[in-house]
Order: sequence, then structure tokens, then C-alpha cells
Amino acid sequence: MWCTGVNDAGFREVHGLIGRDTNASHTEAYDRLFVTSNDYFQVATDDNDLEIGDVFELFDYVYQDGQETSYAGVMRNQYTGSRDLTDPARLSAYYRHPWRKNQMSDHFPIWFELLTDSTDDFMESKLADY
Repeated sequence: MWCTGVNDAGFREVHGLIGRDTNASHTEAYDRLFVTSNDYFQVATDDNDLEIGDVFELFDYVYQDGQETSYAGVMRNQYTGSRDLTDPARLSAYYRHPWRKNQMSDHFPIWFELLTDSTDDFMESKLADY
């Protein structure tokens, strides 16, 4: 674990995110999520008792591979480089990096599933303290 003291403080990385690359190039794990649990803060688990979380791959839904011709005109208007974007291979390469990353983000959102049905128990415990 690269975060010093995280385990000592009772935090752990959500299982579904361990070792996952979070940048659009799939080369780095920049974004991490560390949690701790108690009676009222629980991360949902799957059938293998592993905490549920993942990386949302934006480009599976928007600016998908193979859609570069749909954006060719916009890319050419925005392009400030010296390469000829009429070449399909160059257009495709520019589309994948950097154009579509600049349109959305080069970091993908990360998420985990939080159980939220403990509100009544939580509130009762707090009221009991008074």
C-alpha cells in the first residue's frame, strides 16, 4: 500500500479498485478510494464477500473507439499540430490521445456501493446518547 499509515488508521482500499488503473491510458492508478467500516458505514459485498467498487470506463460509452470519423471536422478545426489529419491512422491516433481525453478527462471516475439502510439504527443510537 503506497499510503503510509492508511492500514494503521483502520482504512483499506475498496476491493474492486485494488490494482486497477484509473487513467484513460490504463497505465496508472492515480485515483484511490480508502474506507473504514463501522456498524453504520458498510460497503456492499458481492457473492465472494469482496467489497463492490470499480472504475467507470467512460470511453465504453462516449467517444468510443471507431467513432473518430464522426468528430473529424471538429478535431481538424481544433487541431494545432503539424500532422495531416486527413490520414485515417493519424486521425485515429489523435482522437484516442489527446483529443477525446481533453473532451472528458484522462482520469476515469471510481465508485463503490455503500449500503444505506442503516439510518434508523444510526439515529436511534444517537438519540440514546442524549
